[in-house]
Amino acid sequence: MLALDHLVVGCANAKEKSGESSLVAVEGGVHEQWGTYNYLGYLYNACYIEWLSPYDHTKAEEADNPLIHDLLDHLTDPSASDAIQFALRTENMDSFLEHFRRQAIPFSGPYPGSRVRKDGAKLEWRMLFPLGEPGLKLPFLIEWVGPGNTAPNAEAVNPLSIQTVQFGVEDVEHARKKMEWIYGLEETGGGSWGLANAKLELLTGNGLSFSMG
Repeated sequence: MLALDHLVVGCANAKEKSGESSLVAVEGGVHEQWGTYNYLGYLYNACYIEWLSPYDHTKAEEADNPLIHDLLDHLTDPSASDAIQFALRTENMDSFLEHFRRQAIPFSGPYPGSRVRKDGAKLEWRMLFPLGEPGLKLPFLIEWVGPGNTAPNAEAVNPLSIQTVQFGVEDVEHARKKMEWIYGLEETGGGSWGLANAKLELLTGNGLSFSMG
């Protein structure tokens, strides 16, 4: 079953922006290949909020990763909310690649990523982006090597969970059918699904929002 991995907050200064939050946030690290860095707020239900910023605009502009393009677009022309994207965690990305190719679902990636944490541990992952359409920007899939992006210590885990992610779309019924087809989600008929650790809900509108508790 897919799980909510993280929400991405695009900002010019991740340290400053994360400091405005009520969450305990820790320095993540640098993505040298993309010219970005992050701060992270780890949550109780095995997901996190990522504050993502560029430190090298030239390198970021040259990056092939669609998420980095989303970040730069947001900084130039801010979207409806600071949360610009979210990732769904899978333990079998190859099965999605086969599904996308078999069903002729357009996609980009997978893009390998890595960074070194402050404690010296190296994190590695892959990102896969099914391509959306006007009015429907799809979440990306992420697969971690090893245990994934876990908190460095117990004190870094906030005693809160993201309970629901609200995903604003132009046409809820159209988006529901696309989401169920692309991600293999259960056909609910109502535009909401239970993930392994949270709930995903479609709403008429734009932007991302979430509830915590």
